Amino acid sequence: MPYETGTATNLQDLLNKLGTFAGANGWTIHFSGARTGGAGSTGHALILSRGVVQAILRSNNAAGSTSDPGPYLEGLLWSGSYTGASTETQPNPSPITSTNWMTGPYVAYHFFASALAAPRPYLHVVVEVQSGTFRHLGIGQLRQFGTFTNGAYVYGTNHSHNVASGFIHNADAAAHSWPFEPGGSSANNYATLVRADFGGVTPRYCQGAANNPQVGRLWSGWRNPSTLNLGNFNSLALASPSAFTGRSPMFPLLCFVQADATDNLRHPIGFPDDFRFIRVDNFQPGATITLGSDTWRVFPCIRKGSAVNGPVGVQNSWNYGYAYRQVP
Repeated sequence: MPYETGTATNLQDLLNKLGTFAGANGWTIHFSGARTGGAGSTGHALILSRGVVQAILRSNNAAGSTSDPGPYLEGLLWSGSYTGASTETQPNPSPITSTNWMTGPYVAYHFFASALAAPRPYLHVVVEVQSGTFRHLGIGQLRQFGTFTNGAYVYGTNHSHNVASGFIHNADAAAHSWPFEPGGSSANNYATLVRADFGGVTPRYCQGAANNPQVGRLWSGWRNPSTLNLGNFNSLALASPSAFTGRSPMFPLLCFVQADATDNLRHPIGFPDDFRFIRVDNFQPGATITLGSDTWRVFPCIRKGSAVNGPVGVQNSWNYGYAYRQVP
């Protein structure tokens, strides 16, 4: 089935269960087990592919820092033929995306897969790391615009825990890097990466705002949710939910790239299937929405709060959230 929920004790257990789920939903599992080779390569790895998507998801047991605590679930893309030599040396690797604060055991996980006959594969993962606090990660292929090739993506969730600067409880802090939101305060914690081959470059990996080409999305502007204002094209997201019906529209996570360091334009290249931004003012985490024959599950980006700035020291994403379609 393309949807599964359960519990996991740690990252190793989560990756093992995700590998089983992925294999049952059309993905080729090249490797699943302890990481091999490379300095500091403790943890486990899941190397898998389907269609144009070739990805590695792996645990990193480093403690991290107070602002960016571990352990981490790292994600990256690769391109070519699987070598089998080492979990750290697949051909043409991309930069690494990072999901932080993945200490287990987890309250619950939710796995979403595309249908076996779907033209664009994906695996979307929601982990409730503590009661009411979530992380999002996944891989897949964009529904593409334009004339580039590939469209594979990998994303995670990196939420800044900096208390002194107030980032941890400020949903609009630019230091956060959430799915399809570049954000981030350094090149080490960007959480979204897209492969878009154009201009004769293969593979061309597009990552966060410190990299060229850059990648960003529409609902939070080019940098972060602080650009949500009524004078901006993001006003629809701010205006929801409807004051008349209480309903919240679901917005596609439109993805843009900057062609190079001299390009001041943002070029739309597509969006992930069955994955939307939604305001969660009127929803509890895990709530379902039925639209015709479709069922969507709704979760906060991090942790639902009553204000943009929540209680000091508590992770907060206000009423920003994501919805995932549950394929029957």
